[in-house]
This record gives sequence, structure tokens and C-alpha cells, in this order.
Amino acid sequence: MELSDRLFSMLTLLAQGRVVTRSELARAARLEDQSSRRCESLLVDLRRIIGPDLIRNLRRRGWILVAAVEIRQD
Repeated sequence: MELSDRLFSMLTLLAQGRVVTRSELARAARLEDQSSRRCESLLVDLRRIIGPDLIRNLRRRGWILVAAVEIRQD
């Protein structure tokens, strides 16, 4: 499945295997000048594509990808 540039950037950041903050996700998706909720909206889209259980929210810390993924840019 093909991802938009913003979703691809977010997934690439999450694939690093660490907790990622909202501000880090916003920077990766080039959303710094938009509402912080826009970042969460993109996370919803990403969860729809890769599966709702693969991205876990860690309250007050951020998000983490809980499964290994292979990311290819063709």
C-alpha cells in the first residue's frame, strides 16, 4: 500500500523502535505550523492502514510502534 509523504515520514520515525513525542511526529510530517491535533488525525489514518494495534499510545509520553515493519521506498 502506498502512503502519503507525511504518513511515510511518521511511520519511518515510529519504526526506530522508541517512544516518539507529538512534537517529533509533527516535525517529521512537517506539521509544525498546524494544530497539534492534526498529528493525531494522521496517526488515525496510519492505524487504519497498518492496523490499529501496531501503534500504542503511552500516556503523556508519546507513541511507539509495537511490531517490526519493513519499510521500502520504491
